[in-house]
Parts: sequence; C-alpha cells; structure tokens
Amino acid sequence: MTETEDKRFLYSNFQVTVGESTVGFSEVSGLCIEYEAVGYYRDGLSFVSGPALIIGKMKPVNLVLKKGLTEMKDYYHLEQWINKCGEDPFDKLARRDVTIMGFNKKKENGVLKLNEQISWKALAAMPVKLSVSSFDALKNEVVIASFELLVAKLIVTYEPKPQ
Repeated sequence: MTETEDKRFLYSNFQVTVGESTVGFSEVSGLCIEYEAVGYYRDGLSFVSGPALIIGKMKPVNLVLKKGLTEMKDYYHLEQWINKCGEDPFDKLARRDVTIMGFNKKKENGVLKLNEQISWKALAAMPVKLSVSSFDALKNEVVIASFELLVAKLIVTYEPKPQ
C-alpha cells in the first residue's frame, strides 16, 4: 500500500480490495452467511409431528458497495467489469475475489496505526448491478454509485483468532 493510500484509509474503518486493486468505498452492506432451511420426514409417521428441519445449501450473498463519484477512474473500471461479465456470464476469468478488511485504529508512539481485526473474502464475485443516485439541481451533494455483486461463498477470518 502506498503512503497516499495509507493516509486515505486512516479516515475509514475498512478497506475493499477488488481483484488486485484497492478501491475506496464509503459503505459496504450484505455481509451475510445464510443457509436454506430444508424440511424432511424421518419415517412413515412423521406426518403426525411434521417435518424435521435441517440446514440446506448456502444462499448466494448479495454484496452492495457504495462510493462517491469523485474519481471516474474507479467507476470506469467497475463499469468495464460489469460489461465484461454481461457479455459472457460463464467466463470464470471475469469473476474476481473481493476482500473487505475491518481495522482497529491504535495510536503507538504518537503514530496512528491500522491493525487488521477481521476480513470477509467474497470468492468469485460477479457484478449484477451498477447504479448511481439521482441528480438533483437543487441540492449540492456528491453522486453515490452503488455496485451490487453476487457472491457464491463468503469466508470470514479473524486477526488474531479469538480464544
């Protein structure tokens, strides 16, 4: 991470890496691990007591990343990625891993340092939606781009591991 990027992340509590590049997002939502509930009958008389429930397949994750449109370079790369996936949804090379790292800020010897506490790794993420907030001539606001990803699997890691 360069010194400029390092200063940029001192003002946030998380960092997002898409593929190999670090992109500054203002909001991340949808970090959720959820399984389907499956009902099954144990024996021929189970209809009396009803089906037993077990955990089924993991549901896909809808990860939403939001950022202000201050640098068009980031928006351009996100737009190129969603268009590439739209042209060939079966292209496994178009899918990218996305890592969200949560930080804890600590001051050591008068210097503010970021210590990684937790990270979420979205494996083989595929963009499904890219939208921007409405333009209003009566308001003086930054336009927010919203980028939605479909993720097959979400892995959570902790640094250091909880005891």
